[in-house]
Amino acid sequence: MLEYIAKKIARKLDPEFDKVTKMEEKANKTVTKYVLISMGAGAVPVPLVDIAALTAVQLNMLKELCEDYEADFSEISGKMLIDEIAGTSLIKIGASLVKTIPGLGYLIGGIPMIVVSGASTYALGKVFINHLNKGGTLADFDISEAKVMFKKEFEKGKEFAENLRKNKEQEETPKKSDKSDVVFEKLRQLGELRDKGIVTEEEFEIQKKKLLEQL
Repeated sequence: MLEYIAKKIARKLDPEFDKVTKMEEKANKTVTKYVLISMGAGAVPVPLVDIAALTAVQLNMLKELCEDYEADFSEISGKMLIDEIAGTSLIKIGASLVKTIPGLGYLIGGIPMIVVSGASTYALGKVFINHLNKGGTLADFDISEAKVMFKKEFEKGKEFAENLRKNKEQEETPKKSDKSDVVFEKLRQLGELRDKGIVTEEEFEIQKKKLLEQL
């Protein structure tokens, strides 16, 4: 379901989305997967720790993209590229603008950290796909060009990640409602057992309390 939603969002952001090659489609799926993972990394409740976790996730994404394109991968080169294109700037922002807001967690420049994490991974993924799709390698990156593209894709990434976050929350809401329905149905059945004398009033109250605690 999330993959379908991700494609729908991507089509809205990029009119050329459906014209991509099979290789690009596979690579875009890889990026979407790591955007979701990185949003989880962005939920780590310590600002600079979640940036470290984010870098590890993005490095794994780069490794998988290199495998998709059958390009050589080097962990050292990969870390350097991520730091040069995005990592260092994120750490500086995280150290200076991070704020804690009840109910939203850590914010960077007014944006939830999980969205920043997802947007950063999205942007890096697009930069890497663009380069690898041209037959490039980790050894021949134009860092200046990559930074310009990263900045542009980061803005798209914020919308992409925010939409994923909202859709995930919407998906989880029915689950909570379903759980409530199950609890109330069990309460109804328990009440019938009490009325029939199968369970005592005391047993009913004990089980009722346990069921209500699940809400």
